[in-house]
Amino acid sequence: MAEDKTAYLQEMAGFLKDVIIKEVEAKNESNVLGEPKITKQVIYEYESRMRVTALEKFNSAGYVAGTGFYKTQKNLESHEASGAIVLYVKEEEIEQTFKWFGHKIAEEEEDQCIDACGKVGALIAEQFKKSLVAHGYAELVSSPTYSFRNTMPAGIDFSFDQYDKYEILFSVKGSPRLAIDVTMTSKIPKK
Repeated sequence: MAEDKTAYLQEMAGFLKDVIIKEVEAKNESNVLGEPKITKQVIYEYESRMRVTALEKFNSAGYVAGTGFYKTQKNLESHEASGAIVLYVKEEEIEQTFKWFGHKIAEEEEDQCIDACGKVGALIAEQFKKSLVAHGYAELVSSPTYSFRNTMPAGIDFSFDQYDKYEILFSVKGSPRLAIDVTMTSKIPKK
């Protein structure tokens, strides 16, 4: 029987969505983000890495943070990724969006915004790893979380058996504020 990569990847997106909502609810009285829109999208590759740019998400400036996932430390060192998640935050909404995750920043301070994006991205990546283990998957090794304004110049490692990713898009009053991409090979071992 053929492997259903779409169902598997959709399951990963569901785990990640739940992680984000849980983190926001832990720091707020409710899920201020509302229910996200989840869509399957094609991965665009650039020099053997997944291209990452906020400009494509929001058609405006933003901040990005990405974390790669690997089966072993050796896989990390040789850039043989099992998957990745990338956080995108719209620049004009960054102050309010990071407030939902417990970070107070000044929108005009670019270094502060990049740092906060990295911290939120790392928090989400760590909680996602824990969620995978709770759902019966082996623990993965993660790369450091890298964050930038607008674009990750070198992109991010991803599994070459993946052609698609899922985007989880949170909007407030019809305006997109926060997007997270997830791609993950279906070859992650179960515990």
